Amino acid sequence: MSTAPSADPSLFVKMVNGTNFTLSVRSIPALVALKRQAQNITLLSLPRITPQDLDTLHLLLDMTLPLLEELFVKMDHPIDPTSTCLSTPTLSLPASRFPRMKKLHLEGIAVTMDPEEPFPPFLRHLVMKNYPGVQRCVSLARFARALQECSYLEFIRIGNLGNIFSGQNQDSPKPPLLRALKQLVIADQPAFVSAFLGHICIPATANVHITADVKGVYDADFGTTFVKLLPHDLRTLPIFKEITSVEVNLSQNTYRLIGQAPMRNNLVLEVNLDVEMGLGMMKHNQLYESAIRNLGLVFCASPVAVATFVGDFSCVSQESWCGSLCALPSLLKLKVDDFGKDSNAARRLFETLALPTSPNDARVICPHLQVLFVRGVMCRIPLLEAIDNCLDRRAEVGSQLQQVQIEMKSTGAHGQGEVLHYQTEYTLMANGNSVTH
Repeated sequence: MSTAPSADPSLFVKMVNGTNFTLSVRSIPALVALKRQAQNITLLSLPRITPQDLDTLHLLLDMTLPLLEELFVKMDHPIDPTSTCLSTPTLSLPASRFPRMKKLHLEGIAVTMDPEEPFPPFLRHLVMKNYPGVQRCVSLARFARALQECSYLEFIRIGNLGNIFSGQNQDSPKPPLLRALKQLVIADQPAFVSAFLGHICIPATANVHITADVKGVYDADFGTTFVKLLPHDLRTLPIFKEITSVEVNLSQNTYRLIGQAPMRNNLVLEVNLDVEMGLGMMKHNQLYESAIRNLGLVFCASPVAVATFVGDFSCVSQESWCGSLCALPSLLKLKVDDFGKDSNAARRLFETLALPTSPNDARVICPHLQVLFVRGVMCRIPLLEAIDNCLDRRAEVGSQLQQVQIEMKSTGAHGQGEVLHYQTEYTLMANGNSVTH
């Protein structure tokens, strides 16, 4: 919940001639005077109002604003955690009264879905966040159709809004395509995110950023959380068919799966861990291992050619590497950036890359892999031997790597002689192979 609002919330106004001013939302004479200038208003911003200001807000917006291009409303609600907003604060924004609105930003308040005029027709930028109520007063299917009717809509941001929508468990027979959409940002519970994405079709050229709100409750198999964010029918997210590069990234308390298409647009799936949960490093690494193991479930429909893994791989088993890499049969380039101190983690990777694809397929895992870059691993003789065996095995079956670069951390326990010995061996097995110490 938000903090306590100021005693006298303000209204910021911008006029068509470029002038702007601020007045009190609770000053009725000022609002009456403002209504006389309604024909010239281009922007209204109410950044800190409360439910007690709702009648005033309705009075302000119950007039035609022919030149209004941007409306910003943020409604603060009681900070008492036992307080529930049972009476849903809503706005009606029919196109007939706001014909030129391009930007709409609503926090802590809902918008009614008028069957005839759900949204202003020229809307380009829509933000709806932090719905406080418990009444499911808007049909998700109707909301999706309303978005489609905004033929210029380029940007959508939705956050903590799932409680407003009914019909989340109902499939959409023909999800509408949001043709102009360039960016979608959504942060909510996985079930709602999946339902919402199943009710609209997003252009393959759009950027999509999805954050799972798990509220400190982590699935025993954490990696499946990313799968639960996806719609049941991936055809509503055609970017999956375009993704050629993926990255699995652990940065502080955020886990990200990033898929990139050739046009440089991204699909980002992320889970933010609660810092106050006090997860130890081992637990973090176990969650990361699960994300790696389930990677193929997320990008099963993608022609992935490049994969990047960034994090601590101490908990990643050979089985996990197999599960991840076997799901990327078209992989050409693999980059691993290891933050850990366990050389066995990298050793398990090289052992995996020397394994057959399956009991019935003698080809090695990732048979088309050409480039391998590994950085940050600790220099150990068992690791060097695993690298040697991997390169040798792949050469034997016709899947020779064309370029290998391995950057190791010195432990002081092994001399430069051992590294030079194996570096010579690698050079004999593949062009461009190198190991630095």
